[in-house]
Amino acid sequence: MKTNKLAALLASLAMASSAIGGIGVSPALATPVGDSASPVAEATIAPTEPSTVAPIEVPATTGAEVVPSTPNSLTNTPTTEPQKDATGLDQVAGPATTSPDAPQRPTDGGAVMGQAGQLAPKSATKLAQPLSASSEPTVGDQPTGTEGKPLGLDVSGWQKNVNWTAVKNSGARFAYIKTSEGPWTLNDYFTQQYNGAANVGLLRGGYHFARPNLSSGSSQAKVMLESGGGWSGDGKTLPPALDIEDNPYVSTDKTNKCYGMAPAALVNWVKDFTSTIKASTGRDPVIYSSYYFWQECFGSSNAFANSNPLWIAAYYASSPWMPGQWPKYTIWQYANDYANPAQTIPATFPGDQNVFNGTMDDLRELASGTKKPVIGLVPGATVISGKWGGDGKTYVGWFKDSQWCLEMPANTRRCFYFGAPGDKPVVGDWDGDGTATIGIVRSGVWQLTNNLSRLSVDLVQYFGVGTDTPITGDWNGDRKTTIGIFRNGSWQVTNSQARSPKVDVSAYFGVGTDTPVVGDWNGDRWDTFGVWRNGTFWLTDSQLQPPVNYVFRYGIGTDRPTTGDWNGDGKTTVGIVRDGTWQLTNDLQKLSVDSVRF
Repeated sequence: MKTNKLAALLASLAMASSAIGGIGVSPALATPVGDSASPVAEATIAPTEPSTVAPIEVPATTGAEVVPSTPNSLTNTPTTEPQKDATGLDQVAGPATTSPDAPQRPTDGGAVMGQAGQLAPKSATKLAQPLSASSEPTVGDQPTGTEGKPLGLDVSGWQKNVNWTAVKNSGARFAYIKTSEGPWTLNDYFTQQYNGAANVGLLRGGYHFARPNLSSGSSQAKVMLESGGGWSGDGKTLPPALDIEDNPYVSTDKTNKCYGMAPAALVNWVKDFTSTIKASTGRDPVIYSSYYFWQECFGSSNAFANSNPLWIAAYYASSPWMPGQWPKYTIWQYANDYANPAQTIPATFPGDQNVFNGTMDDLRELASGTKKPVIGLVPGATVISGKWGGDGKTYVGWFKDSQWCLEMPANTRRCFYFGAPGDKPVVGDWDGDGTATIGIVRSGVWQLTNNLSRLSVDLVQYFGVGTDTPITGDWNGDRKTTIGIFRNGSWQVTNSQARSPKVDVSAYFGVGTDTPVVGDWNGDRWDTFGVWRNGTFWLTDSQLQPPVNYVFRYGIGTDRPTTGDWNGDGKTTVGIVRDGTWQLTNDLQKLSVDSVRF
């Protein structure tokens, strides 16, 4: 644990804040021009990109974004407003009402992680086993053998406003933010740090610094939850973490490194804390500690080894020792804000340096609370979506080289083979029974099945040529999906399931380099057109001389678009796929990230 004086000096090196723009809908709705019924080689009459739509770097944040209740001050002097504990009593006592020896809320950033790592063993006799390899950015100060694993940081009020864009660009993938300490909320910068990390795409969570000699584990857990340190299944919130380490206040509280408590009492205190957090969030908290502290103060207890992920502190070590019979560490805090023991070379990130023991998929799994990625998008696969679950909701999936993997209800997936390498996948409810199935398009020949179990070819149609982009939709509201093609900005669709169907609707919307999307944007049961272009969706509610009814940015140009009725309300909305993760919205006005799939 650093002294407050040293921490204040180091905090002056913290990164500056970075403002992250939100996603908005431009009021300028451009209308494509042109009424030719036949496709052309290059249509230049697509929706005009409005200059008022500013680029963004991330999809919109969730509409249920937690903005924790924290002190209002963002100045260098933390608030001294009275804080309440679980009983409702003020924790900042007036000078005339308390004993000089009563515990006082820190008037600075409070305790910071550090001493636990500095006092850790420098060489290992029992090595932690890595979960698996990965391919994330590597920085020079991370330990040998952890290259390619997701990197992270932890910060508190000492780091003040953090430049999260710079942090992510330096290689960070996750962050833990201090919420509270003992019986007090204690981080005047929590909102900027917590939401700022999420806004640039980092997974983030909150941590509580334990003061077990001041109040019960349950009451301090409630303080953490009230300070914004809970958990939600949004796919970007890590489970709450408990920081329990050497007592940094020995000189003032007159106890010892173990807070004057016996091992059994400390074990019971942590059980009280963790059970309260789990009862509220459904998640087992991460426990942060160090080898010597745990072995001495907890009597090497193994009470949490099989339930709570271990965040081990061990600075400048070859590999951390495992206390309490934990089989492996989940996170390793390997350095403070300096890259070397002499504290002369600044480390990569503000605050402390961490590495996750696994892949990025493993880290997402820790955040989401699911055991394994449900869909497991593979590189080079085509993204698909459809109502194959039979419950009126759209699910996501992928196709590659004749293999299909579909997300199914109850957080499961179904994988099978249909078609051949080089085929183009399509999805639709061909027979109007309320459940979508699949098909493939090969050189203008459509082969469609009505049964995902039998996978027979039930319908064959000839429509378009091999270079066309196949599209599907319910173009006339009869609840059956029929086919169409997109070619150089021209849409040509049919309402027939004849072997060689005629073109029933032909319209121009977009240009040849756009990605076509289809949906019932207004809930009238008729599918209409849309295009995705460099992070912007352009959508119309009409099939005839279609105007632009919706235009908005959602995501960035390297994302892949997807559409679906994610909540089963009868309206199609949109989403993006980035790095194997689907980020989906249920509202074309709010454009919040309402669900995340893996």
